[in-house]
Formats: sequence, structure tokens, C-alpha cells
Amino acid sequence: MALGQYEHAEAELREGLRLEQSSWIQYANLGLTYLALNRLNDSRAITEEALLKRKLDGIGLHFNLYGLALLYCGNVQLARSRSWA
Repeated sequence: MALGQYEHAEAELREGLRLEQSSWIQYANLGLTYLALNRLNDSRAITEEALLKRKLDGIGLHFNLYGLALLYCGNVQLARSRSWA
């Protein structure tokens, strides 16, 4: 994936998944691409598809879940801080 070309990377990764659905790396990279595009729901959905539906496992999938948790919790904490201020 070329630096900063996430939309192009998404199309390439989707094609890779079409051809090889048993690669956790494809799912992890697509989830990471969605994170970079700030498409958190898509990142979560593709990561959960890999882990729960396809029964795949790999460190990249767990890295994506960790990143999502930080982003979601960070947003909740930010909202709490704003409502307190």
C-alpha cells in the first residue's frame, strides 16, 4: 500500500479477500485501512468477520481490536470531559 493511498488500498484488499478468504492478514490490513480512513464501524465489522465468522486468528486482528478500543474509549472519555466542563 502506497503511503496515504487508503482508498486505493481498500479496493486492492477487497479484491485480495475475494480471491483468498482464509488469510487473516488480508482482513487485518483492510481493518487497518479502515482505521486510517476513520471508518471505525467498517474496521470493527471486517475484524469481527475474520475472528467470529471465518474463525481466523492473527496478531494484526487483535491489534485492530486494540486500536478500536482505544478510539472508542477515548471518544467516550472525551465526551465525559466535555460534559463535565
